[in-house]
Amino acid sequence: MTKLSVVQIAGPYCGTHAEGEKVYTAIEVILKKQECVELDFDQIELASSSFFNELFGRIIDEFGEEFLASHLSYASLKPRHTFVLERTRHINPV
Repeated sequence: MTKLSVVQIAGPYCGTHAEGEKVYTAIEVILKKQECVELDFDQIELASSSFFNELFGRIIDEFGEEFLASHLSYASLKPRHTFVLERTRHINPV
């Protein structure tokens, strides 16, 4: 499993599609190798539905929902980020 820091990729404020695109670009190569990715949300202050929609929309379009559920996990999600994540894509974080 590859662990990636969201704050190192997109900064502490993930409020737009642009930040979602940055994270998607960082994990796309790993996912194409059928490897699992853990996204670490430590030090993330804001993670909006726009961010999650871009990130998960791209993954689902490219790989499918089952692949997303089995190959992507999360660490250090704050309760408010978990709420937005679940509400945005209806996925329970691992």
